[in-house]
Amino acid sequence: MKKLQLVLLNSIITIAITACGGGSTNNARPTIPAVEAIPEIDYQQVLNETLTDQIPGIILLVESPERKFIGSVGLADIESQQPMETFHTMPTGSAGKPMIALLLIQLHQQGVLNLEDNIAQYLQANLISQIENGERISIRQLLNHTSGIYNFTENEHLDTDILLGDPNKLKTDVYFVNYALNKPAYFEPGLGFHYSNTNYSLAGLILDEITGDHHSKLLRETLLNPLGLDSTYYIGVENELGDRISGYQMIDGQRINTKVFIENFAPASAPVIATVEDLALFMRTLISDESFVNNDVRKLMYAEEFSTELKPNSFYGLGIEKHLMNNKTVFAHAGGYAGYTTENFFIKDTQTSITAFINCNDDVCQQALSDLTDKVLTNELK
Repeated sequence: MKKLQLVLLNSIITIAITACGGGSTNNARPTIPAVEAIPEIDYQQVLNETLTDQIPGIILLVESPERKFIGSVGLADIESQQPMETFHTMPTGSAGKPMIALLLIQLHQQGVLNLEDNIAQYLQANLISQIENGERISIRQLLNHTSGIYNFTENEHLDTDILLGDPNKLKTDVYFVNYALNKPAYFEPGLGFHYSNTNYSLAGLILDEITGDHHSKLLRETLLNPLGLDSTYYIGVENELGDRISGYQMIDGQRINTKVFIENFAPASAPVIATVEDLALFMRTLISDESFVNNDVRKLMYAEEFSTELKPNSFYGLGIEKHLMNNKTVFAHAGGYAGYTTENFFIKDTQTSITAFINCNDDVCQQALSDLTDKVLTNELK
């Protein structure tokens, strides 16, 4: 039994880390739905129909200036039979990357740094010497995944080392970057695209160096508090500010509650725990509220001339995806952690937010959430 427990824990840790963003060359949402006119749908009914015995619970927000739907179904915790509520919080994985990118873009606007600066200007020499091409990589290339830097989630030793280490020890960006050191680059800086969580952990370290403190404080002072994102907090670093629902993963035929295994992970590649309403508010404000960020910031973040075209009509900018769908512009970033999956969309033309949480992260759950949001997108884009 002890051996089985170790195998299960090892599998959980592997999924917990890699779910922040895989090593594929295209981490954008794989399927853009073909849009056809369909009758208006009942979103609560869609939620009810999505729930199965393999899915614990789901939260869905669909909000535009004209209407708002927010609903939930299923359980936040299987063991206690706690129902899923619309105000519940959970880790949002890579859906938090736009927040980290925005912090650096704002510092660029303030003249504190330049996005074209070499990362060697801000990181210690002994660290740069262990990153291939480190002396030729810019901050911009970190944020748009064109640095070529090895993705730490692809290191086969990461999960084993976490298993043998102290599970109660806080693991911040320094910890995760170590698993990318002295590894070959995927390509010369600027000559390709490879989604790498190491990019955002290095971005986190640059923020720490500039501010002299952990960047969670800058995030709270400049984004979370001003926007009133009272239910959002930095995972691991600010756990005392709130709780989070349980997350579930199928491992070797057993459903495991992963909540306790990830509470002390704190990578900038997957920084925040939030509600669907907070995550939607951030994206909506980022794209549409000129009192929050100006058009120069938006241009730097997602203008097509500064973005990588991943496939026709799909681009990756600085921490954010941009899709052209049915003659409308849709911004997005998905996220995952062991036991948790997030989809976050904003249709600029109609000012419509679509944010969905599901507290599981295996293939069945990922497909179910993708199917759910495809139905919503199809309806909202008609």
